[in-house]
Formats: sequence, structure tokens, C-alpha cells
Amino acid sequence: MGELIPATDSCWLLDLECIVGTGNYVDVLKNMERITRGKLSFENVRDYVDIEEGVAWLEFDHEGQAYRLDLLAENDWIDPQFFTLLSEITADRKDNYRFTQFNGDGGQEMIFGFESPESLNKIVAATGLEFEWL
Repeated sequence: MGELIPATDSCWLLDLECIVGTGNYVDVLKNMERITRGKLSFENVRDYVDIEEGVAWLEFDHEGQAYRLDLLAENDWIDPQFFTLLSEITADRKDNYRFTQFNGDGGQEMIFGFESPESLNKIVAATGLEFEWL
């Protein structure tokens, strides 16, 4: 099977059971960057994941600041701290764009977006889906 090409850069469906080795957090962060449609940039992104040893970390630079996050390595679940950090990074944006999330059935898949309050209201009105801020 070839490389999967996203159908849109406006949102992303993520299976939260996706961390099985080194490079997985890099992939997730780069996809989160992709759905910002150029509004955020993460550079020097690197990670390490060893589920058996219970060790995982992610490092990256954003707007001149270096970030390092020591993460839980529990089975193949993504650590919620990852999303907390992304929420904190976008909390004070002047353009009010922030990450959004939707988990309709409470399962392990989530839809993420990057919207302003106005654009999020339009999405909710058009779809009836209850997106929330990350």
C-alpha cells in the first residue's frame, strides 16, 4: 500500500492508539501542524518511544522556544499531555485560532481541527457536531 494522502488540510481523524515506536509523535505533531494551514510551525521535531522500557519523549521548537515533553509510554496510547501542551501553545494567539476536537462516540478516534471561534460556530451550525476546544 502506498502513502496515504490526506483528503483535506482542515481536519484530521486520529486513532489515539497510534504510538508504537520512535517517529510516531513526530508524525502526529506534523499532522497537527498540517491542519493549521500554515498558522503554526514546529521545527527540529524529534521523538523517542520505547514501549517495553516505558520511555517516551518529544522535542521541538516553536516560535523560537524549545519544548521537551517527557511522555507516558503505556501500550500504544498517545499521552494526553501531548494535547495539553498544544492547547497551552495556542491559548493566547492574537488571531484566536485554537485546536478543536470531536469524539462523537467516546471511542479511541478523534477528529481534530484548527479554528477561530467564528469558523468553529459555522462548522457546528452546518454539521450539528459538538466540536470542543482542545
